[in-house]
Amino acid sequence: MGPTHGPGFIQEYTNASRKFTIFDNGVTLSVTHLSAINDATNLHRRDYNVVPQIMPNGQEGLTAFSGVFQVGVDLPF
Repeated sequence: MGPTHGPGFIQEYTNASRKFTIFDNGVTLSVTHLSAINDATNLHRRDYNVVPQIMPNGQEGLTAFSGVFQVGVDLPF
């Protein structure tokens, strides 16, 4: 369902990108949050979907996909 057909949803955009570091000592995982980058024009996006990827050079990596939504309306462009 989306905002125009059915119960819809509510979204709140922070207009920011957040970085973090994951530490794994083999026993415990911990996360350190780094500073956020705020940009209301370029970062008005939904949450990222991140998936594993094999890069062209064979190295493992991650790819982030996102969508951009209109500023004044709770709908995609």
